[in-house]
Amino acid sequence: ESVASVTFTPDGERIVSGSRDNTVRVWDPQTGVQLATLSAALGTDTDTSRKTHGIAISPDGARIAAAARVAEKDQIIIWDAVSGEQKLAFQQRGVTNVSFSPDGTRVIWATYLGGSAYDSIEASIDVDPQGYVYVGLQTRSRDIPTTPGAHDRTHNGGVDWYVAKLSPDGARLVYGTFIGDEGDNWLNTHNLVVDHLGNCYSSTCARSSAFPTTAGAVQRNFGGHVDWGVVKLSPHGNLLAATLLGGSAGDNPDGIRLDRRGNLVLFGHSESADFPVSARA
Repeated sequence: ESVASVTFTPDGERIVSGSRDNTVRVWDPQTGVQLATLSAALGTDTDTSRKTHGIAISPDGARIAAAARVAEKDQIIIWDAVSGEQKLAFQQRGVTNVSFSPDGTRVIWATYLGGSAYDSIEASIDVDPQGYVYVGLQTRSRDIPTTPGAHDRTHNGGVDWYVAKLSPDGARLVYGTFIGDEGDNWLNTHNLVVDHLGNCYSSTCARSSAFPTTAGAVQRNFGGHVDWGVVKLSPHGNLLAATLLGGSAGDNPDGIRLDRRGNLVLFGHSESADFPVSARA
């Protein structure tokens, strides 16, 4: 089943993933070997409502928390990260993400974010140095919250890409904006990153020349079928830069990171023989 959330343990020695088959799995990042599965408490195989949304690890690496839907009920479940023993489970309506307090003793907050139609649970998420939380997801909801002054407050059709910034306490939507064209604009779970100034970079699938681009962009013309769409948003949700990247066939972005110099590093896959490459590649 598809992965909905992934994170490293604080020491970088393990990866923990949450999947749509309602399992939480622990992996060795060096070998790719699965070390543990925390699924026994997440419902039976006949429970078709079960889903694992967001996951979090306590700062000391001792606890794993998951926001999950079991038997038509939204829950937060916490395990011992070493033994795999379930320590706590409680209901929290509408929960899709979780976070620990800095001392690891409390789940700080959990919130619902969405509208009246389809909103994906496979969200990209990052946190800036000030504690603001950034979320990217795909949505069909025309009424998902947007904010005055943000880049785009109007749903563009099909599945739109949506980016939101939440206050550190989870109580305020700093900005919410659509980004997309009239086709389906989707993204995976690794397609959002934030710099130390609070600028948000994200990548999605662009389906037409209507996808927003800015002057001086690497590629302003739609390559064909599916392109990568890459954008930079200001701390207030304004569009600072945007470009297409692709060839004449299907191209799908699957990750975005910043190096130490602030350069964007993009990765994904391409079916285009004419996908742009550099002279020294």
